[in-house]
Amino acid sequence: MNLDTLLHDALRERARLDRVIAALQSTSNEAGLSANTMEIRSVESGDYDGLPAMQALEIYFKERRGLKIPLSRAVADLVKGGADHGEARRGNGDPAKLISHTIRIGLGNKTAIFDWEPKGVSAKGKPIVSKGTPNDHVMVWLAPTANDPRRRNRR
Repeated sequence: MNLDTLLHDALRERARLDRVIAALQSTSNEAGLSANTMEIRSVESGDYDGLPAMQALEIYFKERRGLKIPLSRAVADLVKGGADHGEARRGNGDPAKLISHTIRIGLGNKTAIFDWEPKGVSAKGKPIVSKGTPNDHVMVWLAPTANDPRRRNRR
């Protein structure tokens, strides 16, 4: 087996587990349990090894469905889990800052998957994370449309 096949199989298994977790959470919600009473496992080293930051963030929140988490906590968990932080920019190689930068930009591009507050608005009217807002003041969660089939724009 080559590396691509192993990676594909691992991602497919993770997607299957995401569906199982969603089903369990749905069952617990129907039973009257809130997401805050559910046991949420902590992030282990290697959980998101090599995954791009936004893909790792989506998996992270699907494991914590229904919870609003400060961006600073999510970034720290993704760093601990080994998410890919990308190339150093302007001499700054701090993984937490690189992942934070990627996520702050990526949230505005993935409004069907994520929601956050406080929301800012770009000059073009697009929702963004305001530049001056500290990460511990930004709350992020999975949008209600996160599991909807994604439309593909074909031109």
